[in-house]
Amino acid sequence: MRSRFDIRALALCAMAAPVLGVPQRAAATESDEPAVVAEMEQLDQATLDQAETLFFQALAHYRQARFEEAAVDFQKAFVLTNHRDLLFNIARSREKLGDGEGAIEWYRAYLATTPADETAVIHRIRQLGGEPVPKEVDLGDVARKVGIQTPLAVEPKTDPWPWVVAGVGLAAAGVGTWFGLDALDQASQARAAETRDDTLEFKDGAEQSALIADIAFATSAVAVGTAIFLWTRADHAQQDARVEVGLAPGGGYLGYSLDF
Repeated sequence: MRSRFDIRALALCAMAAPVLGVPQRAAATESDEPAVVAEMEQLDQATLDQAETLFFQALAHYRQARFEEAAVDFQKAFVLTNHRDLLFNIARSREKLGDGEGAIEWYRAYLATTPADETAVIHRIRQLGGEPVPKEVDLGDVARKVGIQTPLAVEPKTDPWPWVVAGVGLAAAGVGTWFGLDALDQASQARAAETRDDTLEFKDGAEQSALIADIAFATSAVAVGTAIFLWTRADHAQQDARVEVGLAPGGGYLGYSLDF
């Protein structure tokens, strides 16, 4: 049995279908039309109603060449739904308005969601003179700019692994420092030893400590490098689970999807 949300979200897609047709995401940037809203977060009915109104209001603005108003309403709908295709619609509106820089920024935000038409979006960004560097949008910041509250969580996702690996690197550096100092101390004692046996004993100890120090410093370097890599990749290592509603020949579909 479908929930009220499921039926409502499916109805939203059904209403958009006669206007826009079934979207071909790989060729999205070749069209002057905004994208169909094909997947929604699980929202309460009032929020979904508001998002639907804003979406079709933005669509009307867009078709009447009021691209500034279209961009703002698409942003408001995005704040309510966190729907990635709305990022594409905002970028398209900014582009039609002649705001190439603004369009690039929103295309980058859309690119950060790893869309199916990634190649086409990269090509479009380059055509506009920008670099296709994915950049996640701050949902809370957008909400403040357009004057609407978001019902969705806006806390940034924190990946603990870069910090764990960095901690390992720091610990390894500490171990390396301790054994390095021990190696220097034993080498000094070897030079000051009065008997050959004592000299050999301190020399062996110094070599062992030096070896451990080298291994620890190498481990630290690898760990720090790995942590830096993980930090730089944090924007692309997110997982988002959502309810998905879309269009299919002769009807629609409802399902659950996970991006990673």
